[in-house]
Amino acid sequence: MRHPLPLAGAALGLLLSVAAPAGPAHATQFVPVSLKQLGMATEAVVRARVVSVESRWSDDGEVIVTYATLEVSRSLRGGLFAGERIVVKELGGSVDGFAVAAIGFPQFNAGDELVVFLGRWDDDGNYRVAEYGQGIFRVKRQKSGDEVLDAGPVQDSPDHEEVPVRGPIAVGTTVDALFTQLKSIR
Repeated sequence: MRHPLPLAGAALGLLLSVAAPAGPAHATQFVPVSLKQLGMATEAVVRARVVSVESRWSDDGEVIVTYATLEVSRSLRGGLFAGERIVVKELGGSVDGFAVAAIGFPQFNAGDELVVFLGRWDDDGNYRVAEYGQGIFRVKRQKSGDEVLDAGPVQDSPDHEEVPVRGPIAVGTTVDALFTQLKSIR
């Protein structure tokens, strides 16, 4: 199979075509989605911890992909269970001194506590984060014990400038409030 990641290639092409006219800037823009649109684009929504992260070359050797193993602690939608481990695949990563930064795409770090909106890649059925960086949020525990959402970890530009990816959920929203909102979306 020559191109096992056709969507990935299309996404990278789109990113390059959007970013290229901007000259030396490393900006990528994503069309903002509403919570309803994000919810409709997902197969599952989970509260999870990143257990491990592995980057490797795609089967055709054309792109680096990262596989993150997540342990589900709570399923908001989609029938996954607490304690279940799932693997999420995203573009970008670093292998043997080669690095690919898919700017604005999700980035995973072992130990991260996250809420992730999950879709699937069309070509291989692996889980992916829905709507790129708009579908991933860090979870922070407040002194009160509440878990609140923060901006999700996304890949940045080669010069490490911050890449703002604004999702449809306000930073500071509690995980419980998000779950309540999701119940109203079908």
